Amino acid sequence: MIIIVAIICILISLAICNHFANVAAEKGYDKVKYFWMGFFFGVFVYAWIAALPDLELQHKVSQLERKIENMERIALTSKFGNGPAVSYSANYANDEDTYSTSKAVTTDDGYWICGKCRTKNSMNYGQCKKCGTFRG
Repeated sequence: MIIIVAIICILISLAICNHFANVAAEKGYDKVKYFWMGFFFGVFVYAWIAALPDLELQHKVSQLERKIENMERIALTSKFGNGPAVSYSANYANDEDTYSTSKAVTTDDGYWICGKCRTKNSMNYGQCKKCGTFRG
């Protein structure tokens, strides 16, 4: 009888360890490492796993912050005319930023023509209304 209870307790412990190891893996940590740590140290490791920061979320947030900073820098450069017009687009296949440059042409009647798509835009706008390229 004691052996059956011990086997049931070990199976329950393995199921709980597997669950918390999956939680650790979702947060970006090694699943096997936290599985065995949970098996040997139990409740203490479960609390530790619950308190671990989410590495994947932190990585995504830092990527978004970097993209926003690049977009702000590009917008300021285009607004003050210190560089060529640059359009920003995110390439989600490999999480890298891609830029395409083109030179905008200013007309005498208060408009500028996008160098990328040749759309006529008002001087009040720093970004092309059709393709999103920033005016340079």
